[in-house]
Amino acid sequence: MSAATYRPQDVAGYVEVHIEPGPVLEAKGQPLGVVTGIFGQSRLRVTVSGEAGHAGTVPMGLRHDALAGAAEMTLALEAIAREHPDDGMVGTVGRMEALPGAVNIIPGSAAFTIDMR
Repeated sequence: MSAATYRPQDVAGYVEVHIEPGPVLEAKGQPLGVVTGIFGQSRLRVTVSGEAGHAGTVPMGLRHDALAGAAEMTLALEAIAREHPDDGMVGTVGRMEALPGAVNIIPGSAAFTIDMR
């Protein structure tokens, strides 16, 4: 056993002190909060496949725009999280990339991250 560890029978409890990373306590006008639970987080990377094409010549009805699909998935994630406020559910897309990434090309691939709990 390391000299820096405590024996379980010598410990009555544990206190973790840190600054709240969100706005909840401030909005409630509370200087201090007590943690009563913990959430597990999931972090995912999603890739959406479509079909690249010239933006000026492919009619809207024939497009398979990967970025448009990724945007719809992002909005769905937000809607699902908002439907469960009592569960404390949150969902965030923090990064999104469309390829090939040219102004006049319909994205053939899009990738984004999901952070949720």
